[in-house]
Amino acid sequence: MKSFKIVFLVLLGSLMSLTSCNQGNTDGGTADTTPGTPLISSGPNSAASLTIRADTDIPVGSTADFLVEARDANGAPLPFVPITCFAEPGVALIDSGGLTSAGGVFSGVLGGSAPGSFIVECRGPASSGLVVRMGFRVTGPAPLGFTGFDGVAESTILRTTTESLQVEEIAFNDVLFRTVSGVSQVGEIDTTGEENCDGNLAESFTNDFAVFNLSNNRSSAIQIDTITYSVQGVVTSNLSEISQVVIPANSAGINLEALFTSSNLTTKQYAGTNVEVTDATANVAFTITGSNVDGSEPFTLSSSASIVADNYDLCP
Repeated sequence: MKSFKIVFLVLLGSLMSLTSCNQGNTDGGTADTTPGTPLISSGPNSAASLTIRADTDIPVGSTADFLVEARDANGAPLPFVPITCFAEPGVALIDSGGLTSAGGVFSGVLGGSAPGSFIVECRGPASSGLVVRMGFRVTGPAPLGFTGFDGVAESTILRTTTESLQVEEIAFNDVLFRTVSGVSQVGEIDTTGEENCDGNLAESFTNDFAVFNLSNNRSSAIQIDTITYSVQGVVTSNLSEISQVVIPANSAGINLEALFTSSNLTTKQYAGTNVEVTDATANVAFTITGSNVDGSEPFTLSSSASIVADNYDLCP
């Protein structure tokens, strides 16, 4: 592993949204895409922190390891904290989320897809408010024959298929999971239903849902055609419930919800499949396609989140 030469610290504070633009710049805020320039955000109840350690210069077509450290107020490691990372176009997140180790460290992998300076953001559970960002510099030229990293979502928002269109027109703001444990960017999915808890009461064993937050800044209404999801190393399928949904013109922060897992008495299956949900920690990549309601100006959006599927004790 390369020696890590940059340390970037953010204390517990308000969760800040990641904005993207075509060249990797971040407008309208205090974030700086210059590698190694820290962005500090702290609140009155700051009690924990995330730190990114990484080599911030990456050649196009190359990959690099990065670490996310979770610490409590006393500097002690926070084990088994869910971490989810996002990136601007130009950086491909090959391993973008999971749990910290017993030593409080998540190890990820990213790749350089296009020259420029780009932001990578990593977050803890939504309820924690933990968020950290770092700027990375990707340098070219691309190696001969390099066409990208297969099967990897390169950003929270991808370019539309119409070159003259600005990506800000259609924004994939966030993806969350709604489970019996609550709403979070890291979905805690119970895999096994218990029919006999103490007192002979059944465990709360319900369906789980994916929640998408989108903005349509076009002057035309848009239509969602497909939403495809891929659970890393497990299954790829479509969420048909949101097909043909129309989002009005100039609408911000619209939530769409679709079934992600369906439950019977004791087991669950991924939506649209017969694949059983088993214990695992995995990244879930989502791709949304659509167009204006008249079929013009098609677009493709991409984002990802993580699930931690386990036999949780949810007995009353």
